[in-house]
Amino acid sequence: MKNKNLLYEFELHIYPRKLWVAVDCSNDYLKQYFDEVIPLDITQYTTVYDTGTKGKVAFGGIIICFWYKKYMSVENIAHESTHAALEVFDYIGSKVDLKNQEYLAYLIGYIAKCLDQVKNGNVKNGKLLK
Repeated sequence: MKNKNLLYEFELHIYPRKLWVAVDCSNDYLKQYFDEVIPLDITQYTTVYDTGTKGKVAFGGIIICFWYKKYMSVENIAHESTHAALEVFDYIGSKVDLKNQEYLAYLIGYIAKCLDQVKNGNVKNGKLLK
C-alpha cells in the first residue's frame, strides 16, 4: 500500500516552535523535511517528536505523526496534543503547575484544533507541504 504523505505545517504564534502533523507518511518522505526522522513503528498508532529541520522548512518544532488517518480519534488527538504542548513548554523552560495551567490549556486546545482540521480535511490555520 502506497503512503499518502500528508504533511501539514502550523504556526504556534507566540511560541518559538512550529507544529507539523504527518498522516500516512513514509520515513523517506519525512527525510526531505527533517534532520531527524522518527522510525516508523507499526506497534504505535501515533508519535510526538521534537525535531530539527532541513532546508524546506524554517525552524524546529514538534511533529505529530499519525500512521493512518483512522487513528485520529478524539482520544488520540487529546493525548498527542498534551504531549506536544508539554514539549513546547519544556523547550521554552516553562514549568507546568497550577499557576500557569491556563497557558497550557490554551496551547493544548489550539494544537487539538489543528489536528481536528487535518482529520476533517478542512485545514484553515496551516498549510499542506509538498
